[in-house]
Amino acid sequence: MGLTLFPLGDYCALLDKLGLLAAPLPEGLELGRTVELLSYNSREAVPGTLFLCKGAHFKSEYLADAARRGAFAYVSETVFPGVSLPCVLVRDMRRAMAPLAAKYYNDPARHLKIIGLTGTKGKSSTAYYLKYILDEYLAPKGQTCGVISSIDTWDGVERFESHLTTPEPLELQRHFAHARSSGMEYLVMEVSSQALKYHRTLGVPFAAAAFLNIGNDHISPIEHPDFEDYFHSKLKLFSQAELSRSNQQAALMQQLCNLGYQQKDCCCETQRSIDGVKFTIAQEDCATRNLMQSNTRDLIENQNANARAVLDALTAQRLEAKDERIAAQAAQIQALQLSASQAQQNAAIGAMISASEATILRRTGAECPTPAYVVQPPTPVNFPTNCCGQFNGWGNGGCGGCGSC
Repeated sequence: MGLTLFPLGDYCALLDKLGLLAAPLPEGLELGRTVELLSYNSREAVPGTLFLCKGAHFKSEYLADAARRGAFAYVSETVFPGVSLPCVLVRDMRRAMAPLAAKYYNDPARHLKIIGLTGTKGKSSTAYYLKYILDEYLAPKGQTCGVISSIDTWDGVERFESHLTTPEPLELQRHFAHARSSGMEYLVMEVSSQALKYHRTLGVPFAAAAFLNIGNDHISPIEHPDFEDYFHSKLKLFSQAELSRSNQQAALMQQLCNLGYQQKDCCCETQRSIDGVKFTIAQEDCATRNLMQSNTRDLIENQNANARAVLDALTAQRLEAKDERIAAQAAQIQALQLSASQAQQNAAIGAMISASEATILRRTGAECPTPAYVVQPPTPVNFPTNCCGQFNGWGNGGCGGCGSC
């Protein structure tokens, strides 16, 4: 991966432009010296390293170790007088790391179409559904879609089991740089509330973003102190997206309405804005929604809202509106997730795809044709059920209300 390297003065100018410098630059700072490596791991330091001091448990010993290995300056919220290196003092280390990382890796995200997914549940499933659709679309070009998820990471160079849902800024920008150097066009990633709250994805230009749903799972003293903090952390994703989608999940819609935004009747797409951030509430037509069984409705809404986000992103890039491969894959994925009867599955899938096609064609100025395809019955699937015979997601057990489990 060939990177263009910049002098320290360029990094300092960037921090100054963003209003992050907390004090004048110290004397002795070698502003003309090239930054060979940007790192917060002292064991990686080499001559020419600009070292980042991050973390609540950071110790001066780490900085001293980096200095011994060749670091020539450090960025920190605190000056460490015991280490004889000049300090670039900043107001907020977390806000500083993301733009510095993007600078070091030559801002690779600008050259990718990145789709970001946030929500309490379903990020991984949705990410892989979208990757599967895009892989099919990209196959004739000999390309694949990158993915950064809580399951694994694939950036065209590295493939490994993930340890964080959304990586820290340096790792994240490295993956973007790998994707760019590998010739990748699309990358789907999960964006956790912690990543948004602590600015790991700050400055990433998302081509499309989707808010799947919201619950109370991550409200705790070590994550989000209350629901409001959790919800507003999630909403930060929309401020960085060219196109944003919000699922019509009841709890999520209620929170949006609580902020003063009213939901219109169904069979429409409505534009909304919170704190100046625009997003779209997408809804299916009444007939389709009435076909859904209540215990599968949220699952379908999650996947369809995000499939439409991908289709819109593709449209924005002037791709073919009637891509049969995407329609076929979307139909297959939707069919496998329904637990209704065969007739209901076909009717619901047909309505969903027709609605998506109509959205695409409407935005491209073309007429909405009569669908020329027929949704074939999918391969029978044995869905997990509980003792009451009700669909039970992909987990095990769970009583449907009979009281005898």
